[in-house]
Amino acid sequence: MNSGERKIAGRIHILILLVLTAIFSISLLYSVYVLSIVFFLFGLFSILCITESGKIAIRSDFFVQMSALLSKPEWWLLSVPFFLVLFGGLYSDDSSYWLTRMRIKIPFLLLPMAFYLLPGINKKTYEQIHLIFILIITLSSLPVVWGMINDYSSIVDALGHGRPVATPVSHIRYSLFVALAISSSFIISENKHLKTRYQNWLRINGFYLIFFIHFLAVRSGIVALYLVALYFIFRQLYEGRRKRSAIILGTVLLTIPFLAYQLIPSFKERINYMVEDASQYQKMEWNAYSDAERILSLRAGLDISKRYPVFGAGTGDLRGEMQTYFYDHYDKDTFIMPHNQFISILAGSGLVGLLLFVLALVFPVCHCYRTWPGNHLFIAMSIIIFISLMVENTFETSIGVAFYLFFTLIGLNHTKTLV
Repeated sequence: MNSGERKIAGRIHILILLVLTAIFSISLLYSVYVLSIVFFLFGLFSILCITESGKIAIRSDFFVQMSALLSKPEWWLLSVPFFLVLFGGLYSDDSSYWLTRMRIKIPFLLLPMAFYLLPGINKKTYEQIHLIFILIITLSSLPVVWGMINDYSSIVDALGHGRPVATPVSHIRYSLFVALAISSSFIISENKHLKTRYQNWLRINGFYLIFFIHFLAVRSGIVALYLVALYFIFRQLYEGRRKRSAIILGTVLLTIPFLAYQLIPSFKERINYMVEDASQYQKMEWNAYSDAERILSLRAGLDISKRYPVFGAGTGDLRGEMQTYFYDHYDKDTFIMPHNQFISILAGSGLVGLLLFVLALVFPVCHCYRTWPGNHLFIAMSIIIFISLMVENTFETSIGVAFYLFFTLIGLNHTKTLV
């Protein structure tokens, strides 16, 4: 294959990757079924190549690449959540629940291999992938905004009673998607190679989504967004770069919540409900209050982990343990799983599982930071995922797993061109 043919093959590869990214981003919001098909296509895409004769064939270096993967812990450590569930099934009695957890965790085993096989993408393609995600999240916000405008008073009243705004997918995860779209908009707008009109569009889009996320009034996304901003403020101050801009941004960041509380009724009602919810927990009147029940779930998870400190209660039996605990200690027939991924793993897989999980989570971030400290897109995504894991069982849902793995693996794939 000559240089011209290689360029054409490379362009076809990038085009297919961007098309799959668009389908992935849409299915992340609207269809779990299509999401699984997209990941199958990514796997198929990774093992095929265009031959010198222009035909599609299975990669001849497949086994060589798989052998090389063993020397890349930043890639294979991502499979830890799958093996934790697999091992937990050896001492679990509830095989039905265990099999459900296994099905959700399979991407942790297969997708790192698929994305490792893909040729490394350059910075331009890496940013284009994020731009596609930004565009789709922005477009998805328009029907939500329209619905809020048409019935805003009812929505504000619902928020005052703990009921969220209707969104394409779970309101918590959707707010995190919006937070990543905002962060990516401002990060990519700093690319000096972009034309001014594109930089301005990204900034305007970022400000629009900031207003949107405050109207949604979902705390997870707002907190994640603020922490991403704080990271970059402190980083600029530490490095001694653009101190004046960092101080101005910090002042604006401190001001926005107070202005939002005064000017955005939906945000105000959500804060008021949160305060009321906390007071009900103090009074031990937690029925029908979401935050109070979440705190109960954390207490239950921690207490269960004390009874099974080393290897946990078993990933299959954790649901039964939680149900029993809620009935025995809170006199409740209903229950929820611990609203914290770390506590869920501690209760289900013990201290050993938690240490392995943290290692699997941190190692790829350290690798990407060491390879390219300026990869702000990856850092922003990592902060958002960490917040998600602190307030929800992100990796116990197909959408949460897909969101984390796609952006982590595409970031790792980009580092292949930097080493």
